Amino acid sequence: MNENVHRKSLNFARIYTKCNQPEDSLRYIQDIAKLKKDDLTIEEINILFGSLNALINKSKKQWEILCSIESNEIKKNSKFKNVARDARDSVYKEIIDYIILGQGIIDHYLIKGVKSPDLEALYYMKKGDFFRISLSLTQVENDREILDLKDKAEKYYKRAYEICSSVDDLSDIKAGIILHYCIYLFEENNKAKKAYEIAIKFYEKAKQLLKKIKSTNGTYLELNNIMIIMKKNIDVWEKKKDIEIAEKKKEEENAKNQEDK
Repeated sequence: MNENVHRKSLNFARIYTKCNQPEDSLRYIQDIAKLKKDDLTIEEINILFGSLNALINKSKKQWEILCSIESNEIKKNSKFKNVARDARDSVYKEIIDYIILGQGIIDHYLIKGVKSPDLEALYYMKKGDFFRISLSLTQVENDREILDLKDKAEKYYKRAYEICSSVDDLSDIKAGIILHYCIYLFEENNKAKKAYEIAIKFYEKAKQLLKKIKSTNGTYLELNNIMIIMKKNIDVWEKKKDIEIAEKKKEEENAKNQEDK
């Protein structure tokens, strides 16, 4: 990508981001993602996915409102129920189009030839995030569809987590990936024990490393913010884990008592 074109596109993307115009910032930043030969900078990555997330979140709020309206119209057996459904479906398609766009940029431009392992892991995490968004939009009681989305989300979160093993423990990207993965394990798969074990292992190690760097350091500030969020979640997962262990023990005791009878 020509340096002048890159600089111009990035400046436009920055301006539109500050003006809260994600459609326009996305238009410029995706050109950089498609044409830049080197890895994207963290700023460029933040603008790209920030723009996509802003558009998805805006449409998702509209979708939720339309779902509620449709539900009310169905209860009333209103003649407008089909209008509400069509509007909801239209917004749903918008969200899916943004997800497909994001997945496509990652698959065709970002992951190919990526040199930095932390960025490679970050891109896989973003793929997991996109599948998780799709999962949150699933309304039909289709176990196969839900399981497929869960499997794909976990596949990419797990891949990101595995790549992170070679990344510095002081990396805020690594911390963010582990947090995303563990939240997914807990909220979507009810795996509190696994989420707790992965998170606490990283947390304890990173906490010791943080003591060795200055609190004014940029790395410290970014990582410390993620660690605060992680610790709050760890406390929740620990309590849930203990409950699960107690329930499992009780089930085993009941089963043994039944056998003895």
